[in-house]
Amino acid sequence: MSSKILGSDERNGLIAVEMTHTRETLTGLARMQCDLFRGKEQVLRVVISLALIGFGTVSMPNWWSYLLMAVGGCHLTAKYISANHSANKLISAIEASGQGYPSTRLEFYRDGFAVFALPDHGKEAGPIPYEEIRAVGEDSSNYYIFRDVRGGWVVPRSALGDREKEWRERIETGTGKRIHTPKIPGKELAVRLHNRR
Repeated sequence: MSSKILGSDERNGLIAVEMTHTRETLTGLARMQCDLFRGKEQVLRVVISLALIGFGTVSMPNWWSYLLMAVGGCHLTAKYISANHSANKLISAIEASGQGYPSTRLEFYRDGFAVFALPDHGKEAGPIPYEEIRAVGEDSSNYYIFRDVRGGWVVPRSALGDREKEWRERIETGTGKRIHTPKIPGKELAVRLHNRR
C-alpha cells in the first residue's frame, strides 16, 4: 500500500493523506460497514444460532439434533460472510479490469474534509463537514469513514504518522461521535494497544 503524509498548512490545519486500496483495505471496509450498520441483523443472527444450538442440545440423541447444532454453529461464526462476498466481488471486478486498485487523496481541514481521485486529482467528494459523517470505525491498521451506509473511505494509520492523535481528536470532536472499535476480543486488544502508543 502506498500512503504518506503530503504536508500540512498551518492556516487551515490541513492533514493530507494519499492511499491506494488493497485487497485488505477493501475487505476491512466491507467488514466495518457490516459492524457499524448491520447491528440488528447481527443480534438476530446470534439469537437464531443460539436457539438452533440449544434446541439441538435438548433434542439429543436424535440424528437431526446434530444437524441443528452444526447449522447453528456455522451460522454463529458467519458474521462476515456477506461482507466478504461483497468485497471479493469488487476485488474480482477491479482485478479483471486490469486498471489496478483505486487511489485517493483525503484532505482533512479543521471543519471538514474532501476526497480526490488519483492520479488526476479529480474531486470525488467534498467539502464534507464533519457533522455529516455518519460513523467512523477503526481496526489495528486503518480508520474507516462512512458518510452513509453505502460506502466509505479508508485512512491508513501509518499514513497519519505522528499526527494520528490530532486527527482522532479532530474527527471525534467534529462528528460528536466516538470512533467504533471492533468487539472481537483479539482485534479490540490490538487496537487499544496501538492507541496507547
